Parts: sequence; C-alpha cells; structure tokens
Amino acid sequence: METPDKWVIVQRDGFLSVFAQWVGGYLDADSWRLSSRVEEIEDLGNEWLFRTFSGNEYLCRKNRQGTTTYGAAAVHGLKEFKGMEVVEDFVGFPNDQSHRSLPGARDDTKGDSE
Repeated sequence: METPDKWVIVQRDGFLSVFAQWVGGYLDADSWRLSSRVEEIEDLGNEWLFRTFSGNEYLCRKNRQGTTTYGAAAVHGLKEFKGMEVVEDFVGFPNDQSHRSLPGARDDTKGDSE
C-alpha cells in the first residue's frame, strides 16, 4: 500500500487516477507516480483509500491533498502532453457513499468464458 506525502486526482481518457508525490530528504529527491485507473474509492474518515486497476492501493490523507512545487510542474507537463485535468478539491461522491466501484471498473465476478 502506498501512502503519498501529497496527492491529487487527475482525470484522463474518461477515468480517474491518483497522482502521488513523496517528498525527498537530504539525500533523496522528490518523486511522483501516476496510478492506473482508479476502480474503487473508500472513505475512511480522515483518509481516502483508492484501489486501482493494477491492484495497487493508495492511502491518501485528506489534509494532504495538493501538490509540491515539483509535483505541480510534473502535473503541468502531464496536462500539456497527455491532456489530463486535475480534479480540484476531491471530496468523494454525493449521497455519502463511503465505498464505491466506479463505472468502467472491471468485474472480477465474471468468468473468462463470457
């Protein structure tokens, strides 16, 4: 499970992804990662749990939403070259849905024979 220092949700090609950032220390540089498609979102109170198509999970603290200066530059480049848009101030879904599978998410209950 990944727990980024900063994060934003981006929309690309009609689906959501997590843009996660980690702040480096004295010897390490800042880093970022763009997740695969978010398939499930769970509201855990002070955190969001995002489950992705590739099976990764991102535990994102709600009070850490945003970007670092380095992350903002990376997001700008992704927006320019990949047509991504940042979902400003992600707050989840209406009607207090604390756990939701997103449209287009794979259905692992179906067999390969279909």
